[in-house]
Amino acid sequence: MSRKNIVQKRAAALYSGGKDSNLALWQATRIGIKVECLLSIIPEMEESWMFHFPNAEWTALQAKGMEIPSVQVTVSSLGEREMKELDTAISNLQRSLDIDALISGVVESSYQKSRLAQICERYGLELITPLWKKDSTELISEMLRLNFDIRFVKVSAMGLGEEWLGRKLDREAFTELALLSRKYGFHLAGEGGEYETFVCDSPLFKKRIKITRTTKSWSQDSGILYIKKAELVEKRIS
Repeated sequence: MSRKNIVQKRAAALYSGGKDSNLALWQATRIGIKVECLLSIIPEMEESWMFHFPNAEWTALQAKGMEIPSVQVTVSSLGEREMKELDTAISNLQRSLDIDALISGVVESSYQKSRLAQICERYGLELITPLWKKDSTELISEMLRLNFDIRFVKVSAMGLGEEWLGRKLDREAFTELALLSRKYGFHLAGEGGEYETFVCDSPLFKKRIKITRTTKSWSQDSGILYIKKAELVEKRIS
């Protein structure tokens, strides 16, 4: 899609707080899309088919750090039922903000993209997916180049142990992650749920997030880092 076709669009962004939704948001703003709101879906169940679970409630603080209005919607179901709840949330947002587009950070999940496309078509919205089918190495390299502060908050793959929880995704970690991805066969960008992330800073943040207290939950070969306390602080000037 050309810049000419999407400039000046008013969009809501599906925002999980993880690396992909943050990069999609950044890329959308770079091509002139006006982001009216972040829509964060908070699943009550960790097994959600569609939505990021760990620390999703902290998206409100991320939105505040970026000075972008946000809406959080809790979904209580799984599968097609949670899609109906998402449908209702997007419908309400479209009426209240008069948006004409929806931004998503989907990379490879045809299930997610097709469901979102159906909802957007129903309400006359354009689905904007800046990361769709992009190379994982290139996407993560771009995040590192832009100085994204990315933390691992869930791991669920052979090769990713408890020590990865809370670890920053920097160049050293990325090199190690790539080696483990090749060795154990998991998706480098975590598209199969092998890991999930939380972004503390990006070029869109006016203030960055400082995480001050966490707890870990680990069972067999997977675990979650829960953020218990965090705050916005001034960004360092480099």
